Amino acid sequence: MLEQLIQTALVCMWAIRLGLFLFMRVMKAGQDSRFNRVRDNPKRFFVYWTIQGNLTILALLGLLYKYDTSVKMLTLHCTGIVLCVCG
Repeated sequence: MLEQLIQTALVCMWAIRLGLFLFMRVMKAGQDSRFNRVRDNPKRFFVYWTIQGNLTILALLGLLYKYDTSVKMLTLHCTGIVLCVCG
């Protein structure tokens, strides 16, 4: 249970850190030029968000697997925690 809470907290911290980084970048520049190219083309927009959604699900699979099984904390888990905390 403790491992699940640690992993959930790390995923939440990562999401908040990424969201704040992107928000601050857009606030500083006034726009996101990468998104401007995508926004005007519906097909590109659909592909863009579909790929991002699939990558998010892929990144979540490890956490979902941990919640579904009784896997013990291994060296890989510790390595993942260190990488997440260090950036």
